[in-house]
Amino acid sequence: MFWSVGRAVSKLVLPLLIVGFAVGAYLIGKSLHHAGNEAGSVLVSPIGRAGLAAAESNLESADRAAQSYYADNVTYVGMSTASLQQDDPGTTVQVVQAGATSYCLQTTISDAVAHLDGPNGLPTAGPC
Repeated sequence: MFWSVGRAVSKLVLPLLIVGFAVGAYLIGKSLHHAGNEAGSVLVSPIGRAGLAAAESNLESADRAAQSYYADNVTYVGMSTASLQQDDPGTTVQVVQAGATSYCLQTTISDAVAHLDGPNGLPTAGPC
């Protein structure tokens, strides 16, 4: 009788162990796949952050040129990328909108798009 109980237990234990190992392997694999995706984004993300930081710096410089334009014209109407380049030569910032009292500047560096709604705005990720 002892042997028959032992055989019954061994017949149950082996399949349960196999199922347990299979489930464990699946969960570990899924966890590693998820961690791999996060690692990939960590590798790409600093490049995007560097592009965004450079875009923000360019926008701040162009914002000073926009303020200079306003001081000369008492309006932002007519302000263009070319007029910003007079005060900030070599700028790649584009004037997307220029009204009497407000404007929107935008730039793209390495797929990082940022804009600044002025006056008194801060560089923000994304287009105008």
